[in-house]
Amino acid sequence: MSGKTYVLPYIDEKGVFIFRKFDGNKNCQKMSTQNNQIAQIRSAIQKVVAVGPDFLNHKIAADEMAHTMVKAVDDYVALAQKEGSLQPQSNEAEELQGVLSELKGCGSGFLADRCDDACVARTITYMVNEFGE
Repeated sequence: MSGKTYVLPYIDEKGVFIFRKFDGNKNCQKMSTQNNQIAQIRSAIQKVVAVGPDFLNHKIAADEMAHTMVKAVDDYVALAQKEGSLQPQSNEAEELQGVLSELKGCGSGFLADRCDDACVARTITYMVNEFGE
């Protein structure tokens, strides 16, 4: 288990739901719900960023990119609703939720024929430049 980090749900002594990071060496640390929310939002964004270069290099179609954008946001919303953390719990989370709104709006707009490939490309270029590694 060395080298891997796991995030596990935990209810502390006051009955507050938190997460703990477990690194396999029995070292645990609390991870606040706020940090968890930010991590989940960033994970959703990374799902889009991961395939963004393939779209920008014309290896996948705009339709597939748009579906990826919408699904990433929908998956995040479903998870957040399940955990009761859909409301932003920090300024950073609120800003990142704005990014998710842009992804959902752009992707669903393309799928509804309200914009074109170039519009999706501008959004994905921004996402890759801003959030790519």
